[in-house]
Order: sequence, then structure tokens, then C-alpha cells
Amino acid sequence: MAVSPAAWRRRLPSRSEYVAESNDRLSDDVSRSTRRGVNSPRKFTGHINRKSATITAVTIFLCLTLFRRNGGSLSSLARYDFGKQKMRPAPPLRPGTKQYKFRALASRENTLHASPCYAYGCPIYPLEVLPDFIDDEDGAIRDLVSFGLNSYATKDHVALSMVGFKGNTSPNQDRGVIMHFPIDDKDIMTTANKTKPGDFLLGIFDGHGDGGEIVADCVASEITGRLYGHLSEMQDDATTTKILVESFLALDLAVPNVEGGCTASLTLRLGDRLYVANAGDSSTVVVAFSENNYDHPQILYRSRKDKPDLESERSRIEKAGGEVYLPPPWLVGDSSRVLVPDKQGSLTGLAMSRSIGDRDAKDYGVVAEPIVGIVDLSSIGKEVEVAVIAASDGLWDMVEETIVLQTMGRSFYQGESQKDVLPSPLVAATQLILEAGINWRDDTISRGFVYRDDISLIGTKIKR
Repeated sequence: MAVSPAAWRRRLPSRSEYVAESNDRLSDDVSRSTRRGVNSPRKFTGHINRKSATITAVTIFLCLTLFRRNGGSLSSLARYDFGKQKMRPAPPLRPGTKQYKFRALASRENTLHASPCYAYGCPIYPLEVLPDFIDDEDGAIRDLVSFGLNSYATKDHVALSMVGFKGNTSPNQDRGVIMHFPIDDKDIMTTANKTKPGDFLLGIFDGHGDGGEIVADCVASEITGRLYGHLSEMQDDATTTKILVESFLALDLAVPNVEGGCTASLTLRLGDRLYVANAGDSSTVVVAFSENNYDHPQILYRSRKDKPDLESERSRIEKAGGEVYLPPPWLVGDSSRVLVPDKQGSLTGLAMSRSIGDRDAKDYGVVAEPIVGIVDLSSIGKEVEVAVIAASDGLWDMVEETIVLQTMGRSFYQGESQKDVLPSPLVAATQLILEAGINWRDDTISRGFVYRDDISLIGTKIKR
């Protein structure tokens, strides 16, 4: 049964409460860029320069802020003991603050967010990096959406997000989740449902359109329990693929009936199998590193970005009566789009051929069915290190893929010597997100406007 938009909006702070960059900030951005001269590459490919040094300093400040706010010890950053299913309480909030009110509202009106752990495990939602860090080298980390749930960053996993700048007070429409299933807990698991050490669920959901954050929030919140309920049935590749596809289709019908929608890029690990299900233009990469060679990541699987100009996608859309817009070659940075009439009769363009939600677009060939890829970990030598990196297009469009994989690979596997200071993946992911944010600003300013997409990254090392 579909949930009403009003019910899901209660899960979110009002739009006016979200981080908004003021006109003064916008003017400062332009003036700063004018003073220093704009150098606007489409993708970041450099290594050490003045901007990188600034980002590194800001990253360290950000991580130290998180470090202090979580008790001042590394162990306090790992919020959950998954084996015993106990949650470390979050630092107390000051009464009267906005976050205090939001958390109280979530606890009172939202049973989902009032309970941080469920019978099947503890979902982990991203921390949000405030955009103030980009220019002011100051700010704070706050929960993204789920004020009643703690967020997560350790030496093995990281989940971060940053709200975009879209010329108004638009909220962060990105959502994400990473969850480790409990292991051998006889009180809450049946024999058939027992998972193996290291099994997890990881996903990125990038909302778009009016109400897209509501759809993304619904999917991120519901997908964990929905898939857990089918674990006992996932005995082979064909059945698991079928369940993943059916879960996407069921969520497409169940999400609130708003104008927007979201992407979904999901990874499910069950033993030696990785299942990557993707619908939309977010992307998940399964990457391997041999013999500690982090300069040459080997891509084991990359989910496809579902764009309308792909031959098979365009054919399906046109057969359904839809129309695909193809940007002219000279229009740098634009995307092919599915043209969909809105309620007023005007055409809107959807920059993907598959998504969850987007009810109007479903009449014109857009589908929710994901493409599912499978990685067999048993065929990879034990000496090979493997990681999963999922991100929204806000990151992939502005930071070179190789740089992302190299940076995160080193943080997961070479950061062990830093474990008594800060979780290396937290530092690496923050640096990548801030780099993407600056590149968005510089790239768009060079073309006469200012825009930054929401930017999110979730990653984990594969324990074998």
C-alpha cells in the first residue's frame, strides 16, 4: 500500500529548516572565483596542488570535529556492536536546538525512526558534510534525515553526504544506507535466515524532482526490512536476482505519490556472492587491488548508468510513446532526457531511463526494473583486496573514477597505521566530497551560473 506524502513528510524537517546558502554566500563565491581566476576542469585528475592542500586541512578539521563530538576516542566513532545488537547512545543534544526538536518529533510521530535497531539489524545512514566547509573551513556534521538514528564511519566503512546548491532552499535529496546483518543470534534469527560474517546491504538513492527526497527516504528506510524478509529464499543466483527485481518493482508501487522519484544502486553480499542491482544514474563499483597496488585498481563490476540515449533504453521509451531529448554536441555537460508532460502540459526532462517513483514517466517507457550483476568472490584470490564504492552522480560527474577508487582503496587497506587517530575512510570520503563540491562550483561559475548537485558516497571493504 502506498504511503501518503504527508505521512512521509513528517519524517523530514521542513524545507526551510535545511541548509540554504544565502545570496551573500553566492556573491562571495563569485567574487572569490573572480579574484583567483577560475580554472574549471570537468573532472578532477590532479594530485597535489594548493586546492588539494586546502581540502586536506578542511578535511582534518571536519574529522576532528566529529572526533570531539563523539567522545574523543576512536571507539566512540563505531556506534554499534552488531554482534550483541546494542547501540552506543548518541551525544546529548541541547534542549531548544532545531536538531533536538527534530529528534523529539521523530521519536513521537515516527515509529521507524524512533527505534534505532530492528530484529534484522541496525541500518546506518550517512553523515552530512555541511557546505560551509567548502569556503569557511568551519561548520559541523549533522545527521542526514534520520535524526533519531546514529550515522557511521569506521576504518572499514563510511557513509557521507553533502547537500547541493540549486538556487533555492532545496533539501538534500540523496539517501543511503549500509547495514550488516546479525550473525548467529538465536533469539532473533531462524536457522534458514542465518547469514555469514561480512554479509551486508549497501545502497545509494538519489532523489530528483519535487518530493524526490521523500521517495528516496522511503526506499532507503524500507529496503532493508523488505530484503531481510526474503533471505531464507535466496538460495541461488536466479532466485536472488528475481527477489531483487521484485523488491524494486514493489517499492515503485509503494512509494508516496509525488511528482519526483529516485535512483537506486544496491549491493547485497551473501557469502561469496555480491549482487549489484541498479536503476538510474547513480553507480556502484566493485573494485580489486592486487599486491597492495592501489595505483591500478581493477574493476570487477561497474553498474550501468541508465541513460535514455542508450540504444535499448531509447527503443523501449519510443515504443511506449515517449520521446528522448538528445543534447547537441556543443552543449557541454547536458544529458539526454526522457521528455514527460507534466500536469500543466509542459514538458519536463528526466535524465535517466530507469527509476523508482516518477509516476508520470512510467507511462512513457521509464521502468523501475533494475539490472542485476553478480560478482563471485570465490573466484578471486584471498590475497586480493576488494571494496564496494557506491556514489550519486554528484560525485562521479566531478571526480575522476580512478581517483575515487585509488583514494578509497588506500583508506580501507593502507590506513591501518592511522587507526589510533582517525578512521582513514572518513578522511578520504570527506576529501573526495569536498573536492567534488568545489569542482561543481568552479565548473558552473565558468559557464555563468552557480550550481552544485547533492553529493553522496558510501563504501565498505570486503572482509574475507
